[in-house]
Amino acid sequence: AQSVLRYVSGFTHPDSGEQILTRIDADRVGNCDWLNDLGIVVDYDSSSKGRAKVWDAIRSTSRDAETLTIYEATGWRELPGIGWTYIHAGGGITTSGSQPLPVRLPAAIDRIDLPDPCTDPTELRRMFDQDSRALMTRLPAHVGAVLAGTAYRAVLGLTKPPTTLFGTPGTYKSAVAALTMHHFGVRWERSGASTSMSGHGATINALPELWWHCKDALFFGDDFAPDKGVEAAAQFLSAVGRMQYNQTVRTRVNMRKRGGRGGTDQGFVSRTTLLLTSEVKAFADSGNQRLNVVDLARGDIALDDVIALDSPESRLGRATVMASLLNWMAARCPDHVARATARAGLAAQRRRAEGMDDRIAEPLGELEAGWELIGDWLVDTGIYTAGERQAMLAQVREALTEAGQRSRDPDSPTNVGERVRRLLDTCLRSGAAHVTTPGGYSPPEADAMRLGYRRVPVNTAVGEYRVEARGDHLGVITDSVHGLRLHLEPDATMAVILAAARKAGEPLAVTKTVVQRELAAIGVLRTEREGSSTRYTVPVPDPSGTGGQVRRWDLDADRIFWEPEPPVGPPTTPDPVGPGPYPADQTPAAAPDDDGPAADDPEKDQNMDDEELGRIYAAATRRIIVPGGPCVDCGEIVSLELDGEILHYACWMRRTIAAAQRQAPAAAVVGAP
Repeated sequence: AQSVLRYVSGFTHPDSGEQILTRIDADRVGNCDWLNDLGIVVDYDSSSKGRAKVWDAIRSTSRDAETLTIYEATGWRELPGIGWTYIHAGGGITTSGSQPLPVRLPAAIDRIDLPDPCTDPTELRRMFDQDSRALMTRLPAHVGAVLAGTAYRAVLGLTKPPTTLFGTPGTYKSAVAALTMHHFGVRWERSGASTSMSGHGATINALPELWWHCKDALFFGDDFAPDKGVEAAAQFLSAVGRMQYNQTVRTRVNMRKRGGRGGTDQGFVSRTTLLLTSEVKAFADSGNQRLNVVDLARGDIALDDVIALDSPESRLGRATVMASLLNWMAARCPDHVARATARAGLAAQRRRAEGMDDRIAEPLGELEAGWELIGDWLVDTGIYTAGERQAMLAQVREALTEAGQRSRDPDSPTNVGERVRRLLDTCLRSGAAHVTTPGGYSPPEADAMRLGYRRVPVNTAVGEYRVEARGDHLGVITDSVHGLRLHLEPDATMAVILAAARKAGEPLAVTKTVVQRELAAIGVLRTEREGSSTRYTVPVPDPSGTGGQVRRWDLDADRIFWEPEPPVGPPTTPDPVGPGPYPADQTPAAAPDDDGPAADDPEKDQNMDDEELGRIYAAATRRIIVPGGPCVDCGEIVSLELDGEILHYACWMRRTIAAAQRQAPAAAVVGAP
């Protein structure tokens, strides 16, 4: 969209007779306050009507004034009489070569300044191999494939996932980012990014406007550093990633509009591709998933390679390759963009079919489309043969696959539930929190070390020590027909988990509702149905052991402490009513549809005593299954399997008693004389 930026007005100085030219910003023209800046006394009516007459007079005598279009953003435009043109600080690039155009870019991106295109295939092959593709051949392939692909993809339009180089100081992340930026001009330096992201550059409100001006190009945001704290830097990176990926528009209030009554200014939306460097990861997992992260470690990048690629000749080579690519694209720009969009979708689909997560497959598909664009140019201009193009793309796909695999830590949890499970395991094993057995007693020493306890020396001479609880008390651990269970107080557990996540430098930005749903989804948290809703706390005996019931999280302790399976040991055989006074089964069985005997009705259980029932239960083949399934008797979800059937203990007891009652008369007939 075009808008009037400023006016140039001229007048003859009354004393010297000189012709004076003055620039007037468009928003100052109407109020005529610029008349006070002319250096002479101007006699005019300063009322609103008088100022309007001054401006009307100027327009009336300036009907033949020339209109000059100044371009304030980079990228593709279809210009009348010229065709598709790529705008940069030095003018435009068209099918016929460089085109002089008036361009005024913000200081942050005025180094996007390209040389004249080259049409010599031999010279272009040398520059492409030695300067541009060299990012992939001289640097680690998985790093160079991402960086060069980001530059090639940028000229096709917006790329939503920002490419982010992550590493500690000394990994040369800013240096290799500057090498990539040389595709858009030779004046980029590692210490001269588009803006600093350490808190000393553009604000979060100013960034979208800069991204809007940097259309169809790379925007270099350098150094998300913890100058103001790790958490502040991580939050800033997360906000930047979300704004770019989600195409956020920040609309602002302007009280100068509508005669002082106020109005809104429509915000800017990003039209660029971001290249970022950072010493921290994004604040939340969802923030990291919106970034295309390349991890760099010390030694990955050789300083000699950086110095060689940073020579003036190499800088010019990359810029000339890009200018020549744009010169070729200008003939059929919309077709190239449409083809790249389709290619990116197919590449992402192929990688998803290979088992990659969607948040990895998407940016890799975009980068692959950039490389295929450069491959089309190489073949169409005679720089490469079709076979050479295919060989190059095969290497690129392999390198991008490696980059995708490296971007996600295989030891990192893939969902909130799994991360919370690991955090809870860490909190208990490290002593940040502890649990007791019912009644507040310490667990056996063999188990205490993973339940928040530590050995404290009492008499070092004889090796005497005591076992001492550490951290907050979260609840109890007990054995039941559901297996080894943790009954934890939800609010206290959440406080400990969130504190541990912050201490680890990766805050967990979720609520208790999300946590309990995710834990249930991975089969760790037992739930119960209440009408049409799901309850995530279930009734359990009061952990103090004084009787009564309270609602707590009921967690599978084996799943918390071990993965993928708990260690094999002697099978535990809990008593039907649990150890001591603690009941073994806390799952209320649904009432049967018929009027059959209820498990908790003592009048109906008189044909079988507790001792006999206990013997039958001890002889049954039973195991805990994860995730659980519907009970064959009542239909509610349960994790206990008895003699090959999924059953609640109460349902099993009711069925066992009913079966014994049916068999009793038959046994009496057989035994009669």
